[in-house]
Amino acid sequence: MDGVQWAGHQSLKASADEVKYINAGFGTPANLFASGPKLLGEKYMTTRADGNLIIGKHGTHGFVAVKSAKCFVICSFDETTVTPAQANIATQNFADYMKGLGF
Repeated sequence: MDGVQWAGHQSLKASADEVKYINAGFGTPANLFASGPKLLGEKYMTTRADGNLIIGKHGTHGFVAVKSAKCFVICSFDETTVTPAQANIATQNFADYMKGLGF
């Protein structure tokens, strides 16, 4: 994964460095817990990270990143409208869909 954003809402443009750092976190989750990833310029506290899933929180905002075969899917959420569990399920489902397509 080269840090290039394939798709997304125009207001959600993650930098290549942010994408690369999160992607590296799938392989070395301890780094995410130690320093916290940034997304859209905002630093997040990592609440969960493993080989396929990363969850970050900052106040009422958060993100879920799920790795697929050739990409990963990021869902940004605000707890005032979407719960972390709902964001997690939606992101996992979309990542599964992408895996089914070979991505």
